[in-house]
Amino acid sequence: MTRVYLSGKMGGRTGHEVKAERAYAIELCLEHGLTPIDPGKNEHIQDTNEPISLQCTHTVMKSFVAKDNYAVDNSDVVLVLTGDTTSDGTWFEMGRAIYKCHIPVVMVAPKRAAGELVGFSNIMADAIFSTIEEAVKFIADNYTGGK
Repeated sequence: MTRVYLSGKMGGRTGHEVKAERAYAIELCLEHGLTPIDPGKNEHIQDTNEPISLQCTHTVMKSFVAKDNYAVDNSDVVLVLTGDTTSDGTWFEMGRAIYKCHIPVVMVAPKRAAGELVGFSNIMADAIFSTIEEAVKFIADNYTGGK
């Protein structure tokens, strides 16, 4: 099955928002026969209305980067869930996918899809959609079979 790495901004957003967004993306991936890889699943995100902290130790961040690098390296597609508001991690994961792994990047970015926001991501992404539903369907229809 096609492995889909779920990328996107977590820090500064509420735990509830991030968990709900990722749970929905996972559900859609499974419904379309895709294998979701969620780096947030082992980052102890609390399902609250409190923002996820943007601060952590160098050691913790280094471990996040190592596990995320491994996950991207072993994926077939990167799905950016927050393409209109990315993070350092999202930028890095996109770059790794494109330049090291040579795998497609599909982005959920309503403003970019509508032409209201244009930047490097508009050029680098293989496809940009307004909704998670559209993006997952596109992945299922166009990227199957693995590396």
